[in-house]
Amino acid sequence: MRGLEDLKCLAGARQADTAVAFDLQQRGEQAAAGVPAHEQGAGVAAQLALARRESPARGSRLLGLARTLPRMPRTFAAFRAGRLNEWRATLIVKETICLSAEDRAGVDEALPLTPAPWTARIRCVRPGMGAPGGRSWLTPSSNASPGPLEASAGSRSSS
Repeated sequence: MRGLEDLKCLAGARQADTAVAFDLQQRGEQAAAGVPAHEQGAGVAAQLALARRESPARGSRLLGLARTLPRMPRTFAAFRAGRLNEWRATLIVKETICLSAEDRAGVDEALPLTPAPWTARIRCVRPGMGAPGGRSWLTPSSNASPGPLEASAGSRSSS
């Protein structure tokens, strides 16, 4: 069973790589055909959704995930290695997308993406939302003391 899960993660990571390559290829073809820059990429998510047997809305979310993961190299590496599944990678991207690129990179660096199975709990990365007392970041486990990210997020949300 575990081997199949690892294979699903590897396939999901390859799909993300392929989605980005397809998007770039389509945008290049559209640019060569004279399509205005603001219209380039139209239809790519729908084509990806069709290929994955998903809805167009889900195709758009998957393309967004695929475009963001390369800017979160540790998260993407954990996904490729089978330590994160597509859903967990999606959650990390979803909960950090509101952050600046620098802060998102900091979260990516600080996540406990070790060879051990994923045990962290994502509460909510947006300051001021989530758990009572302004605690709104990531914790290694539900009963662990606050880590450096959680402590810094708590100080941000209280100010």
